[in-house]
Amino acid sequence: MQHRVGLFLLVSVLFTSVAAAEQWPSNNILFRVLFIKVGTNYGRAFTLERGGKQYLVTARHMVDKLPRQGATVEIYTQEGSWKKFTGDLIFPDKDDIDIAVFTLPRELTTRLEVGVGAGVTIGQEGYFFGYPYGLHTDFNGGYVAFVKSISVSAITKRPNATPFLYLDGFNNPGFSGGPVAFYNYQAQRWDIVAVISGFQPEKARKKVGSTYVYTDTLVNSGIVIAHFIQPALDALDKYIAQQK
Repeated sequence: MQHRVGLFLLVSVLFTSVAAAEQWPSNNILFRVLFIKVGTNYGRAFTLERGGKQYLVTARHMVDKLPRQGATVEIYTQEGSWKKFTGDLIFPDKDDIDIAVFTLPRELTTRLEVGVGAGVTIGQEGYFFGYPYGLHTDFNGGYVAFVKSISVSAITKRPNATPFLYLDGFNNPGFSGGPVAFYNYQAQRWDIVAVISGFQPEKARKKVGSTYVYTDTLVNSGIVIAHFIQPALDALDKYIAQQK
């Protein structure tokens, strides 16, 4: 009887731990997500460490008009104000990957453990992070990102394009450039796997008489598009090697 009670308690603890891991995204990711500004355009980005330094990752379409060297990005820092930073931009080898890496002169967020570049499976549930319409959580005078849930609907590629993710979720304006995270059960940690690019639009319909007809207005279909982060990591590793 004692063995059965002990086994029940062990299973209960394990189940609770797994459920908690599945349910709550890690603060190690949440507190890395930053609010940025390029000219008059607002965006999202997040920090990661590579080669002993901290870098900023965002969507390529946020910064693709900036110079590769000496680019300027404004970041809402933990000090509670907008500050300008100048650095280099690093892009994946293929232009269709909507990710960019920005070099930083100093670290902007605390180094908290996070994995990057792990794989995912169809149906796997996770989270993505950002500042929809500039909204945020106030925390000690700073901005803390929104968190929204997603699941992997498909891993696909268009002709002559790089594979990317279709996610089931709702991507409001303000999430592009934010991280997509899934729990890595093997490593027992949350991993940043992809970066939000946008959403798949669909034509809105209106009722005419007793039927619905399509209009030319495009609306959010609820299908989120995200790009795998690994090609950006490969480009960053190449950049780091060239600086030595």
